[in-house]
Amino acid sequence: FVPRSGRPGLPVALMGANDGARGTSVYLFVPNVIGYLRVAFAVAAFYCWREHTLFYPFYFVSAWLDVFDGYAARVFDQSTQFGAVLDMVTDRCSTGSLLVLLATLYPDYRLFFVACVALDVGSHYTHMYSTLLRGSVSHKAAEANANPLLHVY
Repeated sequence: FVPRSGRPGLPVALMGANDGARGTSVYLFVPNVIGYLRVAFAVAAFYCWREHTLFYPFYFVSAWLDVFDGYAARVFDQSTQFGAVLDMVTDRCSTGSLLVLLATLYPDYRLFFVACVALDVGSHYTHMYSTLLRGSVSHKAAEANANPLLHVY
């Protein structure tokens, strides 16, 4: 790793633009704390999946917080690779778990739900990998000549 001055051993990719000046651990950045809350609400939702009056609110709050972690990262200048990975892994785990739950509840459609998990994970992996190969700063930055569906994403 290439350390930023004043913070030996902490990779630059895990730090925000002004992290050295603030002295705040990347793990305590506002968007990452929101990410941890997302994980907690998702775990709570799936823990009580049999009680829909608890499942829906927990899952909804977890999904809704996804809107705010990226916003907080930009507002507080705390965009980090750690936060991006936390966000994407949380998204994939939440979506995959929901699809597995649906496959359990609707066994006649389980092949469809399994295919959706494969499509979700495979498409995100492919998109992230192609973004890295192009040298893009963010997987959400779509070039003008990119597939129009990427502009919606």
